[in-house]
Amino acid sequence: MFQNGLDTNLKIELRNVAGTLIKFIIVLIISMLMTTSISGCKSEVVDLVEESGTQQHTEVEETSEETEGVEGKAEESYDEELVLSEDNFDLWWEKYKMPVNLDSSLYPFFMRGAFGSRIDELRKYLINAERLREAGFDTIMVETEVVFDPGTEKPRALAQDIFIFYMQALKRQGFRIILVPDAMHPNLDMGKGYQWEENDEDAYYQRSYELIKSFDDVVLALADIAEEYRAEGFVTGIEPHCLVTDFKDADRWLGEILPEIKNHYSGKIIASDSMYNSGDIRDIPFPYDYTDYDMILCGPPAGRKDVESWRITMENYIDKALSYIDIYNMEGFGLYEWGGYTGGVWYEDTQMGAIDQCLSQEEAGEIVSAGIDLLNEKAISNFPRISKGWVDFDTYSFNFTRDWYLDMGGIIKPLENKTWTYYELIDIEKKLGGSDYEYIAYYEN
Repeated sequence: MFQNGLDTNLKIELRNVAGTLIKFIIVLIISMLMTTSISGCKSEVVDLVEESGTQQHTEVEETSEETEGVEGKAEESYDEELVLSEDNFDLWWEKYKMPVNLDSSLYPFFMRGAFGSRIDELRKYLINAERLREAGFDTIMVETEVVFDPGTEKPRALAQDIFIFYMQALKRQGFRIILVPDAMHPNLDMGKGYQWEENDEDAYYQRSYELIKSFDDVVLALADIAEEYRAEGFVTGIEPHCLVTDFKDADRWLGEILPEIKNHYSGKIIASDSMYNSGDIRDIPFPYDYTDYDMILCGPPAGRKDVESWRITMENYIDKALSYIDIYNMEGFGLYEWGGYTGGVWYEDTQMGAIDQCLSQEEAGEIVSAGIDLLNEKAISNFPRISKGWVDFDTYSFNFTRDWYLDMGGIIKPLENKTWTYYELIDIEKKLGGSDYEYIAYYEN
């Protein structure tokens, strides 16, 4: 009887083991089938993204500036867990900011550029890097904001790491970089008051030679950054005449700062300013002493509804720039922030009406087309703003610029194939900017 019970128990145990083994085999088979299915789906998703990437990117570019790139290709995004993590962000940044080598020896001599005068423009350029490359762009001018520190009252770079990030990220996208210290923005005085108008004698910061001289340290520090991060060129500053009451003081400063910059930076050193009042209208580049500068960047008058009148002014402006090139034996000149203005964030409405410079898209296209005809085979660089109100995507002005650029050479290749999204860049900016971030001057709406 005991033996029969043992046999019965043994049979039951064997049946249990067999049942467990069968269940394990079934689970294993199902797991293998699911893995194969998931891998196939993943492959299909990747293929779909690669095939539709250009179309999806174009649709993103047509959204408003504020949300441009929000729907970018997340599958190709950076390691969000690493970068967004408070614990790992510093480690990521230390690695990412290591200088990048870009061999630009095969690039055209002409710098087919875009002017990044604000952080929202730099963000837009990075989100739309592929589209810029396909339109022939190969150089980005990166402006770093300089302010008077409220504590020391001395000029310093604002949120410097943000602009280093954009230098690095844009270079990884294949673009040459021109670095520019920029004091000409609304937050220069950090709320204390700046003498924007020469007759404003009550402003806290008054224009003078001493004032522009106080910028020496920050300009040289940024020249060090240009050298470390291998920028293609370094501009001494935008519109230095706005820091003095007599442009001759700016001329003096440009001559004094140049040999010091040469001790910090070994690339192209560029002088820049806008329009000098030579009579009834401001129509020529500033008549500075450009001895030993490599080139000049000039900001000409914006287009007017009377295209022929503007063309005559521009012809005179360009001829004067060419005369400076001959006198000072420079490589050449380029233009920045020019074209037909179509409204947005530049002039007040009353000013636009008074000077006849708020144009339709068609009129702006005429201005850019006429300007290209004047610049062709005369200039060595061009830096329009690819943003609202200027030479924006999907405008006549942009299309004329694209065709001009592509006639000069081929499309550059990126060092890495990466697509950034709006929210990723905002997060990085906030982390790198810290307490400075709220003071950066930019306009998205």
